[in-house]
Amino acid sequence: MRLLKGGWAAKRFQGPALPWAGLLLVLLAVSALGVELLVKGLPANHSLYGDAKARWTINEYADLECPFCKVYTPRLKRWVDSHPDVNLVWRHLPLQMHGEAAR
Repeated sequence: MRLLKGGWAAKRFQGPALPWAGLLLVLLAVSALGVELLVKGLPANHSLYGDAKARWTINEYADLECPFCKVYTPRLKRWVDSHPDVNLVWRHLPLQMHGEAAR
């Protein structure tokens, strides 16, 4: 219990590394589902955030009901706001455990 109450683990998993946990979970879910991450072009139902002519595009796959996605997406948008050469494409990737989001 010492590790959880202020020991090594408690110190290790706080601060700036924590926001990346949401992205890690999304990427793990995407890879587990076998979804192809390299998508050419933008589908008609895309959601673009940032400059459409930006040099770099981040494709975020997220579930509307995922609590980690809800925390991470606003942080990613703030990061995109501070980098004018990057835009963000949000794509819906409903997880099977969220039955309502998959409909």
